[in-house]
Amino acid sequence: MKDLRTIYRKKVLCDLVEECANMSKKAKSEDKGSQIVEDRLSQIEKYTRVVAAQYAVRRIMKLASTPERKTIWAYCSGKLTREEISSKTGIVLRTVSHFIDLCKTFGLVEEEKEKGGHPKRVIDYVPSGWKKTTKGEKQAKETKTEITTKSTAEQQN
Repeated sequence: MKDLRTIYRKKVLCDLVEECANMSKKAKSEDKGSQIVEDRLSQIEKYTRVVAAQYAVRRIMKLASTPERKTIWAYCSGKLTREEISSKTGIVLRTVSHFIDLCKTFGLVEEEKEKGGHPKRVIDYVPSGWKKTTKGEKQAKETKTEITTKSTAEQQN
């Protein structure tokens, strides 16, 4: 069933593109035709965004398979560099770079070198459970776990 929906979506998109190509040939001779072509292209853009968003969300869910990757994804807002993401989260720079490169491969993250390489999510989607964890929060959590472990060990003795 899922495959039929995908085939149908591709067919609809191909039909719209073909129709626009035919219209653009006619539009060269008619000024009115250019408005029709623009309207159709607008429809194609909207439809493509819906299809692409569904693909992107599924891909993000697969790629961000660890808590570290989820945190990196949450920080890819276009405001921080890879180094800044690494220092804020306490995640090794190599891990941050590898995940961002992987996301760039799938077209989920853009990074403009002119601006110093600030990775930015193409689709602004961060599930509510993917909290931005900073280095300080991680250390506090680890300290709390150590204290709990020590007190449990002392109670057993």
